[in-house]
Amino acid sequence: MGVDYYKILQVDKNAKDEDLKKAYRKLAMKWHPDKNPNNKKDAEAKFKQISEAYDVLSDPQKRAVYDQYGEEGLKGQMPPPDAAAGPGGATYFSTGGGTPFSFNPRNADDIFAEFFGFRGMGSGGDGGGVRGTRFSSNMFGDNMGGFDNIFSSFGSGGGGGAFGNGGGVGSGTRKDSPIERSLPCTLEELYKGTTKKMKISRDIADISGKTMTVEEILNINIKPGWKKGTKITFPEKGNEQPNMIPADLVFVIDEKPHTTFTRDGNDLVLTRRISLAEALAGCTVYLTTLDGRNLTIPVNNVIHPEYEEVVPREGMPNSKDPTKRGNLRIKFNIKFPSRLTATQKSKIKELLNVEEILNINIKPGWKKGTKITFPEKGNEQPNLIPADLVFDEKPHTTFIRDGNDLVLARQICLAEALTGCTVYLTTLDGRNLTILVINVIHPDYEEVVPREGRTNSKDPTKKGNLRIKFNINFPSRLTATQKSKIKELLNG
Repeated sequence: MGVDYYKILQVDKNAKDEDLKKAYRKLAMKWHPDKNPNNKKDAEAKFKQISEAYDVLSDPQKRAVYDQYGEEGLKGQMPPPDAAAGPGGATYFSTGGGTPFSFNPRNADDIFAEFFGFRGMGSGGDGGGVRGTRFSSNMFGDNMGGFDNIFSSFGSGGGGGAFGNGGGVGSGTRKDSPIERSLPCTLEELYKGTTKKMKISRDIADISGKTMTVEEILNINIKPGWKKGTKITFPEKGNEQPNMIPADLVFVIDEKPHTTFTRDGNDLVLTRRISLAEALAGCTVYLTTLDGRNLTIPVNNVIHPEYEEVVPREGMPNSKDPTKRGNLRIKFNIKFPSRLTATQKSKIKELLNVEEILNINIKPGWKKGTKITFPEKGNEQPNLIPADLVFDEKPHTTFIRDGNDLVLARQICLAEALTGCTVYLTTLDGRNLTILVINVIHPDYEEVVPREGRTNSKDPTKKGNLRIKFNINFPSRLTATQKSKIKELLNG
């Protein structure tokens, strides 16, 4: 609903006119900028909010529209019930209000002066002035300095004060606050550029001061590569009011969600779901670009879960340099099989040439620097000495604690993930565990071993679980024969 005017005035929705006046009098006197010389910026903002709330709720027509449509409907940020699109896709709305009447926000200073009994504010025959009118020097207390002090801050923040120096209203004018409206655009429009037509209605004043409503069509030229948040300003297209420069009308670019692409700066990101066979043996991505071209992109590399295929210069144009473009980045969501037959497992293990598993039995009491050597287990190369494994005394080098659970991470090859593997470990109390994992292991899989975690300090009869996570090492390349066989096995 936007701003809650009832909450600002601290009244309920059934408040009568007298309740509104009482609330406004109290809050306006409290938050008038001259009453808050040490906190003027916040006071001015609060004072403006209070004045706007009173202006809306004290006017039966404005209040009725606000109660039905909220602040957005009142100020034209949502269409009235009978709104319709114009020819050529034009969007209809009013810069002064989205309902059949025109909402003209009033100056907070005018509302204050009028409320406390001073007439002619903003529309009098003397040009909106209050010349000769005297203000009590104790309106805010004797220490406030009287008329000049009371209104010294009125009009600050834009275009000169609303009141002249020395107690009268000057001829200076202020510019109203900009009116911002969202302008949703598709990625296609932001890729190629386009022109949008927006039909607006606004109030203008003639020489005699009478206002009339006029309609105008604005052409908004969207340049290729513009991003969300880009602003297009049409100067002084707001409503005309006495002693006020019309507000600027500002359209702010917003990006509509796209069914195929997401935008990341000047890059376009596409996600494709593929099978494990396609990830290992290769696949082809077919897509239609934002400008209607059909692309065929073969991917011959082994695709692991973090892999991205980058197609240069198929992203969004650079709005500052039309000769440059971002990239198209293709991400992949790999679907692992839920189960494999014994034959499939055996063939995959043979094709992927699973590495030998070494059992390292850590004995209780081993100290930092203890070495366990597996002779001749390295690659067979001249003058190569097999690496030694060195153990340190840092606590919990194997496990990570998560509450009462112990978490263990194991690196395995893809063949083990698909055909099964065995995890060997030594518990914190020195027991050797052998855990057979027969399920197909995908990147998010966890093997849970009940009651092998930490003891519950509050109940020694209870223990947490041991959770084993896996980091799957995909092969960097496969032969054509391997690709063909794997594809046949996984699709069979």
